Amino acid sequence: MTERRLTPRVDIAIPAFVSGAGRRRESCSALNVSSHGAFLETAKRFLDEGSPVELAFVVTRGTVARVFSRKGVVVRVTGDGVGVLFSGACGSFGLSEAGSLG
Repeated sequence: MTERRLTPRVDIAIPAFVSGAGRRRESCSALNVSSHGAFLETAKRFLDEGSPVELAFVVTRGTVARVFSRKGVVVRVTGDGVGVLFSGACGSFGLSEAGSLG
């Protein structure tokens, strides 16, 4: 498969929430994140390719938790979750290349 990502993703599992397709916010895990997108592991399939979504990522550093909100569109659907392309660049959530907070 040809790599189409604009920027490399950092492998890290962080809590997240996703809403879209007229549904309430669902809990999920962001398994990897970049400045342009993320892959979200979801417990059930409720989003289709092309669906606009709103995301909230929970990043914890020590005893401080920060929530980063982003809008995007589902660009890939698998049996495990969805790939999302963010609407506009968003930075790296404070993640290092090694996948740790820093």
